[in-house]
Amino acid sequence: MQTGFWERLRTEPDFADLSGWQMVPIAGGQTSAHLYRLRGGAKDRSLDLVVKEIKPNEQEILARLASMNLRHLPTVLYPDLLQHAIFVTRYYSGGPAHSKTLEPGVIRDLATLQNGLGIQPADPDSAYIGFTLDHAEKAERALARMQAEGVPLADAFGEIYRHVAGDPADLARRLCEMPVAWLHNDLREVNLIGRNPQMVLDWGSSYGYGPFLDDLAPYLLGRPQAMAVFIRASQVARSANRVDLKRWLNVAAASRFLAFCCHIHDLSTPEILPRVLAYEHRTWRLLLPT
Repeated sequence: MQTGFWERLRTEPDFADLSGWQMVPIAGGQTSAHLYRLRGGAKDRSLDLVVKEIKPNEQEILARLASMNLRHLPTVLYPDLLQHAIFVTRYYSGGPAHSKTLEPGVIRDLATLQNGLGIQPADPDSAYIGFTLDHAEKAERALARMQAEGVPLADAFGEIYRHVAGDPADLARRLCEMPVAWLHNDLREVNLIGRNPQMVLDWGSSYGYGPFLDDLAPYLLGRPQAMAVFIRASQVARSANRVDLKRWLNVAAASRFLAFCCHIHDLSTPEILPRVLAYEHRTWRLLLPT
């Protein structure tokens, strides 16, 4: 039977006496009953850490991250605590990304993680068929609502939708013909903070297998230099021919476009929706033929 969180944390000598630490709960800890920022400590008053209680699936990926020591992904500072379902990392400060430009190191680190966890063969019966069809239906309703409300750029988004998902079943089939890779399933600007280095903010819960490039597609689309960095770092990309790679990128980007559209009203308020659409349109318009 697992002991309490604080008892497990105190098994690490640096946390045996918590009275010397300044502890502040971190908002947004809905995925864990215990998520804190710890500052100070008896040995080093400059320490600034995040401590989180984690789930078994998070333990597994964080253990792999600990062995890889990737600069732009969360650093596991106390690997022994993972077996006690506790993750300790540095507190990373900085604002979220304001563009879809990734630092080359982020691209390389995500590719390295993917290389280390392996690739699975395409799965024509993947659950992504159902996800894609569901996303297409919700995206169509969301776009129709925006058009009815006269939201700026709604018609432009509708044009992109008709091009990439005029036949949702075909898009789902093409998505499931792609290799299945280890992905970061929540690679959004809000989870990319700071600069030099830019950090992927994550507690280990956002990783899993999915269609190749389904995470990085929006950040590689129309960005040949970023794509070149990825090709050099990715074993799958290096071994693929350029025709297949371009097709995979466009299919993955179309999938992400649908996911964006079907959640657009959850991600923004009516006041900021036109600004969000203007920002996103700069990327998604690249899916249209030139």
